[in-house]
Amino acid sequence: MKTHDIHVRGASWPRGGEAPPLAGPVAAALTRRRFVEKAIGALGGLVLLEACGTSGAAADAAVLGSGAAASGSGGAGGQAGAGGLSGAAGASGAGGAGGAACTLTPEQEEGPFYVDEGLLRSDVTDGQTGIAMTLVITVVGQGTCTPVEGAAIDIWSANHLGEYSDESQQGTVGQKYLRGIQLTDAAGQVRFTSLYPGWYAGRACHVHLKVRIGGTAATTSYDSTGSTVAHGGQLFFPSDQNDALRALYPDDTNSFINNDADRVYTGQGGAAALVTLTGTATNGFTASVTVAVAV
Repeated sequence: MKTHDIHVRGASWPRGGEAPPLAGPVAAALTRRRFVEKAIGALGGLVLLEACGTSGAAADAAVLGSGAAASGSGGAGGQAGAGGLSGAAGASGAGGAGGAACTLTPEQEEGPFYVDEGLLRSDVTDGQTGIAMTLVITVVGQGTCTPVEGAAIDIWSANHLGEYSDESQQGTVGQKYLRGIQLTDAAGQVRFTSLYPGWYAGRACHVHLKVRIGGTAATTSYDSTGSTVAHGGQLFFPSDQNDALRALYPDDTNSFINNDADRVYTGQGGAAALVTLTGTATNGFTASVTVAVAV
C-alpha cells in the first residue's frame, strides 16, 4: 500500500473515512411529485426515488422496475448482461487499471465546468432527483497495482437536466449538487452517493474526476494548495444503459448522443474509463472503476 500524507485540521474521522455531508438546503430543479409523474408517464409505472441528501442505503435505493439480476462477472474486462429497464444491470470493463499490469489510465480533458469547491463529503446529491448510484473509485499505482492511500478524489457531473451546479450560464450559481471530494482509504478506494448523470449537447453521460496528491483536509473541506494532480479524466457508462435509462430523464431535452458519437470517448481513450455497472431493482446501481496513476 502506497501512502500519501494529507494535512488534517480538526478532523474527527480516521484516514480514508468519510466526512459528513454539508448542511443547508439547496433548491432542487424538480419537485419529487413532478419528476415521478413524468417518469411514470414515460415508462408505465416504474418507481423512482428522490435522493434527498441522505447517506447510506436510503440514498442508494432502486429506481428501476423489478427483474432478475443479470448474469456475468462484470469485472475488469469481463462481461455481464444488461437488464435494461426491467431489473438489474451489469456491464463490462473496469476502466484504466483493468488489466493485470495496471496500465496508466488515459487522461481526458477537464472541460469547462470544473469549480474548485473543496467540499469534502461522500453524499453529493444535495436534494437532486434522479437514478440512485453509488460510485466506487479505486486508485492504484501504475504497473505496481499498489493501492494509493490519502489521494483526494474530486468528482463533478451533470444532473437529470444535463446541467452542472454553480455555473452562471446554467443559472445554478450557489448550488453545489453532484460535486464533492473524498480521500482514498488504505485500499485506495472512495465511495460517493451520487446519481446517474444526465447528458447534454455533444456529450454522452459521463462523470468528471481529478486525482490529487497532497493538499490539506479539514472536517468538511479540502484545500488543494500545494497538491499535485496525478490524474484528470472522465468516467463513462455502458451504451445500452445510457440508452435505456434516458427515458427516466424526460426533462433532459438536450440532444441525446451515446458513447460512439462522443468525441472524448472516441478520441481520448474513453473505453479505458468505462465503469462496471451493477445493481438491482431494490438496491440501485453501483458504478465501479479502477484508475491507475503514476505516483
